[in-house]
Amino acid sequence: MDKKTAKKIKKFLKFQWLLKFFGMRQTKYGSNALLAVVAMLGILILVNYIARKESFDWDLTKNHKFTLADQTEKVLQGVEEEIKVIGFFRGGNPAQEEVKGLLEQYRNQNSNITVEFIDPDTKPTVAREYGIERYGTLVFEKGDKREQSLTTTESDITSSILKLTRETQKKIYFLTGHKEKGLKDVQETGYSVVNTLLSKEGYEVAELSLVATREVPEDAAVLVIAGPQDKILDEEKEIISQYLDNDGKLLALLDPVVPGQGKASNLEDLLQKWGVTTKEGVIVDPKEYFWTDISTPVVKEWQTHQITDGLQPAFFPGVKSVGEADEHPENTEITTLASTSDNSWLEKNLSSQEAKFNEDIDEKGPLPVAVVVKGVVNNKEGEENTEEDQESKTRLIVVGDSDFASSMFSDALGNFDFFINAVNWLAEEEELISIRPKEEVQRTVTLTGSQTKLIFYATVVGMPLIVIIIGIGVWLDRRKRKKQA
Repeated sequence: MDKKTAKKIKKFLKFQWLLKFFGMRQTKYGSNALLAVVAMLGILILVNYIARKESFDWDLTKNHKFTLADQTEKVLQGVEEEIKVIGFFRGGNPAQEEVKGLLEQYRNQNSNITVEFIDPDTKPTVAREYGIERYGTLVFEKGDKREQSLTTTESDITSSILKLTRETQKKIYFLTGHKEKGLKDVQETGYSVVNTLLSKEGYEVAELSLVATREVPEDAAVLVIAGPQDKILDEEKEIISQYLDNDGKLLALLDPVVPGQGKASNLEDLLQKWGVTTKEGVIVDPKEYFWTDISTPVVKEWQTHQITDGLQPAFFPGVKSVGEADEHPENTEITTLASTSDNSWLEKNLSSQEAKFNEDIDEKGPLPVAVVVKGVVNNKEGEENTEEDQESKTRLIVVGDSDFASSMFSDALGNFDFFINAVNWLAEEEELISIRPKEEVQRTVTLTGSQTKLIFYATVVGMPLIVIIIGIGVWLDRRKRKKQA
């Protein structure tokens, strides 16, 4: 056999071996797996290329940690002059990188935001100049104005920028003297969180006793009446009425009158003057309610208004009906902000131990629980009204509950966004109406001794033991089949 023929035979045998190899079942399965892996890698590479080219960002964290909130974006839109942010961090501190990434998002939204980091240990003179007393402090500068923040959350950063951009600080007064919700009350039922949030919005918050002042101060941007449990005196109501007649702004949060618990606001006649009526009783909803309490109805769909645009659902613990009266003054606009579902009703028999709809007594839903009023009532009689007379800036918002804004619900649904948006609208700060950044929640799990042991035996002992038992079972089954074969 010549060499040429031998080479041909050798090539043929190699080809036959390759055909036999690729025809094997293991080879087919392995090839399919390899092709699947290659295809998956190709898809991932393609998706990564498109995402980089189109600058797609997907934030899948619960509180959208890596996405700026709606409020932050609105505040940044109003930054027209340079604001310098200086972070004082010790060198090598990993927290600096996290803050740097967050501030980079601010800079991407508005190039007027500049960022600089300084190590107080290497530049102590600069740190003393800015009055830095602790690491991790942020300083915000705009011209000769300066703000300082000891925390680095989005909420506090946005608040500091907001304070620099506002020329004046408006004042919000909370009525006192009738067992209203307390601004300094740190209990869960108090309004201490509301106090903090309004301060972050750039407002100055103060309490007001009409018995002492005999008038609503001229610098009042908004007057808040939050859940009075004692009756408001006629003299006080007259002062409030005069305040409203002169372009006043009022947020009234009125709770139902519960037998044996007081909560009588005595503001019905004043509100009636502005076309608002309230109905006593507690609204219950057996289908749309929060937690396990049917007397805490949830509002899932808001009526169209600037205050409620994009707002999450909210709930109102123990709420009465507040709506538009059959008659209201001319030149007033009354809008329902929130209503309960069709399944709800106004329970008027509050002495009963069980809530049950009674067609003869109770009122079927949907029921309004919050209204907004805008208009005038003090037109000049007997004279031709000018355009200035018609353009009153009087604004009212009335809600049939005050507990929804209590501190215990600070992280729940849209309750606090609704409250702060209402104040912003009343104060004519519409550009601040938005959805605020949520604070990062530290999630921890506390286990008892028995729970710890259960988890240990289930994971460290139980799961490996199950795998071993299954393995032995498979081995015995294969051995049995081999013997039978």
